Formats: sequence, structure tokens, C-alpha cells
Amino acid sequence: MSKRTKRERLHAIIETPYVRLGLVITVLLLIGLAIILLATTSTATDNAQLVVNLVTVAIVVASSSVTVVLGGYVQGWVKGRNKAKLTKSLMVAYATRILEELPKVLSFFEFLSYTSWDEDSMRMMPLLTKNRTLDTSIYDPRIRDNLLFLKEKLANDVTYFDMLIRMINDSVEYCLTIITSSQPEALSKWSQLRKENLQNALRFVQRFTLISDQFRTALLKGKKDTGIDWSSLLKQSQVITTITSITPKSDFDGKG
Repeated sequence: MSKRTKRERLHAIIETPYVRLGLVITVLLLIGLAIILLATTSTATDNAQLVVNLVTVAIVVASSSVTVVLGGYVQGWVKGRNKAKLTKSLMVAYATRILEELPKVLSFFEFLSYTSWDEDSMRMMPLLTKNRTLDTSIYDPRIRDNLLFLKEKLANDVTYFDMLIRMINDSVEYCLTIITSSQPEALSKWSQLRKENLQNALRFVQRFTLISDQFRTALLKGKKDTGIDWSSLLKQSQVITTITSITPKSDFDGKG
């Protein structure tokens, strides 16, 4: 390590509020004691006793400085620990909310996969298109802004969980755009062309529902490892992204 780097590290330590406060207290006390020593005409014995007192005070002050620094460290550690606990509690609430709302996404893809669109089906559009996306308000920003307070493994689990939720929402929103902009005949054609994709999406959401329940249970039990294979789930999520692939206009505008 270079001398400059050492100086920079030492400067950074000294600039820490707790260290700086301890140093200031030490200097002020030593100056005061020095003034007393100079102003006092004492015998050798008295001077010796005064020196002993000076050393004792210096040790006490040094100990106080260490205590201040240690106190600041402990305070920061406790704050970080409390933040981690709060974030974990919010994650349990987030997973619970998602589990409560996943059934409406399941019914959405099931409806698209197996319904033959006609005028009667179109009458169900207001019900079908109402509040079909998953609520992510708990994650933003209360969980997102506190991920660094979590252990790396758990922070990654939380990130993957939220990433998959947003992928599902993107697919639902895309399908809703197709539905609201299409005539019955064009919509029927679109759903038939993508029936397999929609069924695969339905199976993915079914698996994600099971994974969400497993994730929530692991959080409640305080497990360090959720045991979830996110890489496998992310690979399967490609069936969701295929739905949002560019669709020829003739597939759903009724002109093709």
C-alpha cells in the first residue's frame, strides 16, 4: 500500500465524526491540564503525583474516545439490523399480496387460452380487463431501497422474485392492449394463432404461484436459503416474453 493511500485512509478515519469528537476532547483536556501544571508551583512529590494524574486522565480520555467510536459502530450495526428485519417483514407482506392476486392472472390466461371469441365473449371484456396486473406498490420503494441491508443470497432471491412479477405484468398489459384494440373476429384469430403460447404462459404462472408460496414460507421461517432454483424459473419465463413479441398488424386489426 502506498504512503498516499495510507494517508488518505488515516484522513478518512480522522474525519469520522466520532473520532474527531474524541480527538477534540482529548486535546482540550490536555491543554487545560498543561495550563494547571504551568500555573502551579509544587514540590517534586506533588509534580510526580500530577504527572500520574495526567497519565490517568489521558488513559480515561483515550478510553472515552474508543467508547465513542465503538458506540457509533454499534449504533450503525443496530440500525442496519433493524432495517434488515423491516425489509424481511415487507417481503413477507409483498409475497402474500402477490399470492392473493395471482388467481386473477391465472384466470386471465386461462380465459384467453380456451375461449373462442365471439360477440358473447366480447361482452365479458370489462370484467376481463379490470385490475389484472399484480400490485408492486409494496416493493417500490420500501423494499427496493433497502436491499443492501439484506444478505447477498436473500437480496438476489428478492430481486429475482420481483423481476418475474414484472415480466408477468408486462405480458398481461400487452394482451390487454390487443384485447382493447381488436374486433371479435381479429381477436379470435390472434388467440388461435397464439393459443400454445398462452397455454404455456398459464402453466408458467401456475408454477410461479407454487414458487411464491415456497418463497413466502421460507421468509416466515427465517431460512438462510430458500432452496428455489431461480435460473430454471427464469429460463421457463421465456414463454411469457414470447407473448409480447411483435405481432403482425393483420393478426388483430381485422384487415388481414
